[in-house]
Amino acid sequence: MQPQQILKKYFGYTSFRPGQEEIISAIVDHQNVLAVLPTGSGKSICYQVPALLSETFSIVISPLIALMKDQVDSLNKQQTVAAFINSSLDFREAEKVLNNIASGSIKILYLSPEKLSAQNFAERIKALNPSYVFVDEAHCISEWGHNFRPGYRKIKQFIDFIGTKNVSAFTATATDDVRKDIIEQLGMVNPKVFVKGFERTNLKLNIIQTSNKKEKLLEIIKKNNEPKIIYTATRKNTEDVADYLRANRIDAVYYHAGLAAELRRMIQDDFLSGRVKTIIATNAFGMGIDKRDIRTIIHYNMPGTIENYYQEIGRAGRDGLDSEIFLLYEKKDELIQQFFIENSNPTRLQIEGVYNALCDRYNVALGTTPVNELNIDKELLDLAGTKKISAGIMDSAIKILEESGYIKRKSGNGNKHFGKFLLEPKRLNAYIKNFVDNELKDLIILLAREHGAQIFTSGSYLNLAKASQAFGSSIEEISDMLFELTKSGIMEYAKPSLTSAVFLIRQRVKAEYLQLNMSRSEELKKHAQHKLDKMIGFVFTTDCRFNYILNYFGQLEENYHCGKCDNCLGEQPLNVSTGSYLEEIILRTIHESRFPLRTKTLLQILTGKTKIDSMRKFSTFGTCTHFKKDEFESAINSLIKNELILESNGTIDLSSNGKDAFANHEGTGCKEPLANSGYERELELFNILRQIRKDAADKYNQSPNLICPDDILRTIAGDCPKTLTELMQITGFNQRMFNKIGEEVIAAVKDFEKSSEVSALLKNKKIPENISFIHELVQKKYSLQDISTLAKLPEAVVSMQIETILEMIPNLEIDSLFEKNELKIIYKKIDEGITGIKELKEAVGNSISYNKLRIALTKKRIS
Repeated sequence: MQPQQILKKYFGYTSFRPGQEEIISAIVDHQNVLAVLPTGSGKSICYQVPALLSETFSIVISPLIALMKDQVDSLNKQQTVAAFINSSLDFREAEKVLNNIASGSIKILYLSPEKLSAQNFAERIKALNPSYVFVDEAHCISEWGHNFRPGYRKIKQFIDFIGTKNVSAFTATATDDVRKDIIEQLGMVNPKVFVKGFERTNLKLNIIQTSNKKEKLLEIIKKNNEPKIIYTATRKNTEDVADYLRANRIDAVYYHAGLAAELRRMIQDDFLSGRVKTIIATNAFGMGIDKRDIRTIIHYNMPGTIENYYQEIGRAGRDGLDSEIFLLYEKKDELIQQFFIENSNPTRLQIEGVYNALCDRYNVALGTTPVNELNIDKELLDLAGTKKISAGIMDSAIKILEESGYIKRKSGNGNKHFGKFLLEPKRLNAYIKNFVDNELKDLIILLAREHGAQIFTSGSYLNLAKASQAFGSSIEEISDMLFELTKSGIMEYAKPSLTSAVFLIRQRVKAEYLQLNMSRSEELKKHAQHKLDKMIGFVFTTDCRFNYILNYFGQLEENYHCGKCDNCLGEQPLNVSTGSYLEEIILRTIHESRFPLRTKTLLQILTGKTKIDSMRKFSTFGTCTHFKKDEFESAINSLIKNELILESNGTIDLSSNGKDAFANHEGTGCKEPLANSGYERELELFNILRQIRKDAADKYNQSPNLICPDDILRTIAGDCPKTLTELMQITGFNQRMFNKIGEEVIAAVKDFEKSSEVSALLKNKKIPENISFIHELVQKKYSLQDISTLAKLPEAVVSMQIETILEMIPNLEIDSLFEKNELKIIYKKIDEGITGIKELKEAVGNSISYNKLRIALTKKRIS
């Protein structure tokens, strides 16, 4: 068979993706190949097709048990040609696979790295004479790559033993140093190296150098209301940026590893479902995210490496549509990343400080060796803190002291790691199907098999030594993977401190006499600095930005230009002047005052430099702390010149045009301001209607004003018509307009009034804010269990609060509080005349709680 025939028969494709056929041809020609292809580019086909064409069978070495099974199941749909042997099989099952290879029915054998060190197994494989050895996830062999696996270092020994010369390696990302390491560690002779598929033609890369980041951020995100992620370097920044955006009426949430696991999961669910459009996050957010319509990625701080940047921007535009990428840069970003590097790689002086603090804490005299363990406790951390040594520096220093032979960590902590899955089994299974990281998927499956139902209910103590052996990784690496799952809100994980206790195994010496193995630490620090320098180079390059990324990953393309980045376009991606932002804030502040303001008073409000209570109540208070006096003067002069504000006797006030501009700052030509009564509420609805009109304008390829003029939309926002008759009575609104936006307008008005109704009712009845919070969660369609968790209240209390809300808002939808068909079952029994709570409980069975029954009874009664 020919490669194209194999492709059609086993994979259902009629043609290869770019680069695949070239790689396959090189392998079939018995060349050693190193292929670097990003996730989703079809690298598995590059080794599966040659394997299916070979005379005997081929070996694929992979650390990913789940991926093995997925690929084997996929290949075997047409006929059984693939199998795997790993720790999930017993002896008889493995023996059956080897017999099938010997008979010629199996063409591809997937192996986990830990199988390679067994001498008897290696001899069996050698006797079967494999045609090719393919190493997947090959970056695991390099200490410079991510997810280094010591077990991968045994692959060359295995290859040499079985005598196979046809060796190829595959990975998703590998920089030049990692590629060289892979080639050296596998003993590949003159390999043909392919680096393909790193371009993303639908991403527009932009760098904005600014010290006014919050203001620039606000300018960018006001351009659209589509899903977006804003990445920051620290937890504090996520919270600060979210607070700032919310103060400027942007519905935004923050996400970082310091939040409770359940809350992180719910925030992630909100974003995936579209209930939240803007999320500010550290790099803890993103694992397992396969949301295809993310339109904007903004880096509020510069990442530390091109790898991190590329991974994070890759979450945008997965549906193939154009998406915008922004990086807001200032010199301070470099200092943040420099701090991270320094904190991970202690100096000799810091290591000496840790050594002395440890010995001083337990009164270890020079020339003596204590028998007892030395606990890493709060007092020790406080003592180290006086020497400006952080917990992170201490942990890194202890690693180096251990490698240098002065201390030993206390063993026996393997059974004290605790884990609990926060998702029920069915939901977890559905959730991980779209995981990008197959290693984490494997770990989840391994833990679920090992601990069964207990890890989902009460949680289990985890044997990381067993997982370490299965993955060919260290316990620390498995622990890091568990923390990744914790960051994503999938599980709750607690580990004993890696440095909970140590033993001093040599006599105490003067710190300056320590013979430390600093070379490894210095190499890592130098390597991290090199990556940071490359990231800074990306910020300042005048070349095509995507070409810079391709070159970094080794994909060399002659005269490549993406044609979309700011450098290719030769212009800034948007108006980054501060004027538009300042002008809008000035207009809003004057509007809120309701009276003319002195210029000095205005500046005090915007810069936050006043203690007067009345000024501190402005929503714009302190929003422009980074601006200079001349920038304020320029913005005010611009507003006066454009007749948006009036200046008289040292005070400034809105002109009639200014009032209009405040309601419609994009300048669509409105002439009359909205009525003062309910102004803020009408403005909110007005902007919703304008978005409906914009969507219609895009759909019909007409100008917005031709669809429906602003003055008519503003009348609708004031009158709130909820029926066809009421809408058609609006002066100027006609059948042509109704055909294009009528139904959407009526639906929007109803939804808007419905969402506003509860706020008014709760306010009038002076009901506590927590009920308003419960109402919001019901509207967002959370389950009763999730609401109970978020509100930190028993389900019984939550159900009573929902009953209270239903009394005020009878049309509140409650379907999401119930499992599938539960509400239908309850209503059926109520319709049969069963209305007593006890009788109803007996009728529906134990699976439906009293709390849900009470909610359903209330809803049925008031409907």
